[in-house]
Amino acid sequence: MLTNFYIHNIKLNGKNYSKTVITHEEIMKGGKIEFEMGSEPNQNFGVSEETHPVSAITDELIMPVPYIRTGSRTFIDSTQIALGSIEEGSEIFYTTDGSEPDIHSQKYTGPFILKQTETIKAISVKEGMSASKALAAEFFQIPVGRKIKLNTKYANQYSAGGELALIDFIRGGTNFRTGAWQGYEGVNLDAVIDLHNIQLITSIEAGFLQDVGAWIFFPEQVDFSVSTDGVNFQHLSSIKNDISQKDTQVQTKDFTISLATKARYIKVAAKNTGVCPDWHWGAGGKAWIFVDEIVIK
Repeated sequence: MLTNFYIHNIKLNGKNYSKTVITHEEIMKGGKIEFEMGSEPNQNFGVSEETHPVSAITDELIMPVPYIRTGSRTFIDSTQIALGSIEEGSEIFYTTDGSEPDIHSQKYTGPFILKQTETIKAISVKEGMSASKALAAEFFQIPVGRKIKLNTKYANQYSAGGELALIDFIRGGTNFRTGAWQGYEGVNLDAVIDLHNIQLITSIEAGFLQDVGAWIFFPEQVDFSVSTDGVNFQHLSSIKNDISQKDTQVQTKDFTISLATKARYIKVAAKNTGVCPDWHWGAGGKAWIFVDEIVIK
């Protein structure tokens, strides 16, 4: 085991550093660092405060990025936002229109309320240090009165936040573990969205994930229907999946239709392949479909 007590000398590129500091500039140049060891304890190395080994950055200090202390990423009426910084004595400046913040932006003095979809960007500033990189966080207001009814049950471990996940405007990436994907094991997706009132609809899309290694496949087919009363639905279109199940690339796909019709209710039904196919290493096991969002414009 390497211990300070048996270190007799430290060298960087052949230069002794047992009693001097290795500077940032010298480290950045790279090279070979050597620890010269002995069989007996070194009575002089590390015995006083001046010779204690220390690893520290003392120049070109950078402020840590501020963080969101409180605030719901999606909300219906409003949400309260609180910002924070781990650097004691720092100040935070922020914007809510997506522009880049600087010391002339709004200074954070306490929690504030968002009442609409906004993008918050914030920096931390402290005298004697460079300003931090900017925090960027999106907050989405779900239109008042919009609801969703799920006629099939998602898996509890992949809820993506619950019942509103498919209308919360949060899109998933290519990692199904991030919490943005809602998973359905061995069952279809059957969802009905209530827009609260009759509106002109110009497009509907539903986003899905394929990760064959995780037994997640694109749906075989996605069906779109609309209604004005929630009882009588008009079938608009069926989109078949055109990507092979044997395609092992982790990827996302939006199943989209364009239209021009008035409706209050939107029904999206996605057909699960059911079980993993014979060629798959999970053959016969329940297949998954993962959906992140149903976007209505």
